[in-house]
Amino acid sequence: FVALLSMPLLGELLGFWQWLAILATVTGAILISLQRDSGTTKTRLHKSFFILLTAALMSAVSNIGYKYALETLSFWNMMSVTGICVVIVIMFFTLRKSTLVELKNLNQRNQKMALTVGNQLFAAVGASLSFVAIANGPVALATAIMNIRPAFIFLFSLALNRFYPNFINERFNRRTILLKIIGIALITAGVVI
Repeated sequence: FVALLSMPLLGELLGFWQWLAILATVTGAILISLQRDSGTTKTRLHKSFFILLTAALMSAVSNIGYKYALETLSFWNMMSVTGICVVIVIMFFTLRKSTLVELKNLNQRNQKMALTVGNQLFAAVGASLSFVAIANGPVALATAIMNIRPAFIFLFSLALNRFYPNFINERFNRRTILLKIIGIALITAGVVI
């Protein structure tokens, strides 16, 4: 989506190899999303695929906006505006009585809050680095490289599944591991190209 939008909006050009890279990346994403219906031999896209596709489109529009804004705003101003907007949107959706009651009654609240805060610190550093990448290079390239995350997520998920089997709600078998490895290889090949 970023590549498609960056051509008319930012004047970035893509050649044969870049289009091949995009095709490999999209094919890899589709392979990662494939799953077999329980009790049948049918394979289909995971129900979250289309939600994630919509999120990817919205993210692409956002990255194009970042690139345009970073040409006139400083990095820190952009981070500040982004942070304020994210807080407002999150508060709008989550600041409800039921959410606050659930948070108050949460088992192991301190541990879970520490994990959440740590997670958000990692996300904030990652977001900051992505702004730096978008500001200093072609937005399509920066976005493509940022999207090798599936490889890290897959490895981390395998490790968690191995040592803490009930920590994440994802079961792996040989077929799903093979499909995910092929999908991630395609995505990574697309990024390298």
